[in-house]
Amino acid sequence: MEPEENDGDDEKSEGDSIDYPTSEGDNDANDDGDDLSKDDTNNEDGEESSDSEEEEEEHLAPTVPALAQYKVERLLAIPTPPLSPVSLT
Repeated sequence: MEPEENDGDDEKSEGDSIDYPTSEGDNDANDDGDDLSKDDTNNEDGEESSDSEEEEEEHLAPTVPALAQYKVERLLAIPTPPLSPVSLT
């Protein structure tokens, strides 16, 4: 059997495959199960940060309506052109 020439077909043969590079962290063959332990080292800090996030949300909550009110006032201050003298009726 003769080797196929590249005739412009996009059709892939069985021998065509692409090896995409992967990061070392995703290599299951070298997985020793220690990856999750790195995330658990700061458990005590995680609880404190959730409290500070709640406090931050409480602090920001009253400012949102004021910002929305400012935007409304700003939009109302934009001058509108006069109506067109041409009537559709």
